[in-house]
Amino acid sequence: MLGYGTFGQVYKVESKSKPGQFFAMKEILRGSLPKYVATEIRMLRDHGGKSNIMKIYMAYRDKERIFLVLDYFPHDPFTDIVQSTTTSEIREYMKNLLLALDYLHKKKLIHRDIKPSNFLYNRKLKRYALIDFGLSQVYVESNMAKREVPARRNVFSTETEPSTSKENVHYKAFTNPVNGKTERRIIKPIRVLNPAPGYAQSQNLDVKKNPMLKECECLGRPQVCGICLKRQKLRVNKAGTPSFRAPEILIMSTEQTPALDIWSAGITFLSLFCRKHPIFRPNDDYEALVQLGVIFGTQNFVDFAAERGISLLFPRKHPGVDLVKFVKAMREDHFEDYEPSCKECKNLIYGNSNATCFCSHSEENSISELHDDEKVIFHALRKCLTVHPKKRGSAQSILADLTFFEAQKVIKYYTPGADRYHLLTC
Repeated sequence: MLGYGTFGQVYKVESKSKPGQFFAMKEILRGSLPKYVATEIRMLRDHGGKSNIMKIYMAYRDKERIFLVLDYFPHDPFTDIVQSTTTSEIREYMKNLLLALDYLHKKKLIHRDIKPSNFLYNRKLKRYALIDFGLSQVYVESNMAKREVPARRNVFSTETEPSTSKENVHYKAFTNPVNGKTERRIIKPIRVLNPAPGYAQSQNLDVKKNPMLKECECLGRPQVCGICLKRQKLRVNKAGTPSFRAPEILIMSTEQTPALDIWSAGITFLSLFCRKHPIFRPNDDYEALVQLGVIFGTQNFVDFAAERGISLLFPRKHPGVDLVKFVKAMREDHFEDYEPSCKECKNLIYGNSNATCFCSHSEENSISELHDDEKVIFHALRKCLTVHPKKRGSAQSILADLTFFEAQKVIKYYTPGADRYHLLTC
């Protein structure tokens, strides 16, 4: 067995008709939902073999067992890669993952489960392959982004106005996993008590009969009141690996775009920089928000959540960290004595007994002191790990930055009269 993924186990098999020719055969787990199986087969069928995406040769069914015959792709374990990677190797890894994402995003496709184990890398052959498309989806732009956010809107409020219509036809959008088309289907006529976007809808709360329900008791407090406990839970797509989920997934935003793949790629790149995998180990989404808030700034999360109509509270405020200092500390496994000292960083970062300050205000200066090749990949990393998805860099723009830097190196290191360009090796 070569390994296993979210939806199956992978075996190395040899062709009977052509001895010596090997393939990877993935057996789908019997408990897998049919829609996930159909999604993976369709994605590999339509896009396999292009832009670092795993190639599929066939798919067949034997009674209740489903098999996918894929390209045999020997690869290095990510745990081995992170221990000895170089700056140039990180840049190539970033380029090739972004190349695959750029292809998918231009096709309006979201992978949703970008992580090291789903992006195979063969160091000897310099080959890459993106795998595991069971959670992927077609991106359909929502009208939610075009609506104006009400002046007062938060997830803790139950202030509603009943619809003037007695019954409203309720539609739900379904994405067909086979052809990727979105269809609208009537579920059933329901009474809508709260038509405004972002508000919870509930048939159990009657605002007119009970004026006490107009405002909850826990707004702005670190607690949950009885009113909020009665509200229906917001149903959003949270598919993906917990430690790689983007902020928009963690705050349960209904507006999810291909930018969530860029965040997951950024966390993967951060692991390469720090030579630590995994870099985050949250027990749940709330713990993930706190961990990310410390690294990328709690106020960035609060502002983003407020824009989506969500009141977000953190145990304490933190401006975020200087990523250059943070990476050096994680990679070298010790803390340098940067000035000035910071009690806040001492309390928040384990092992920081010298009170080394990692606050983000020094990040620009830290980046300016790096070599040119390190500067460009740190700028790319920051674009990937921007909290607000609309301000986050796209795969195309970040890839262009990395490619432009390499083009500059070729020009810089060209020797007149030579028969070829001399590239800088990092």
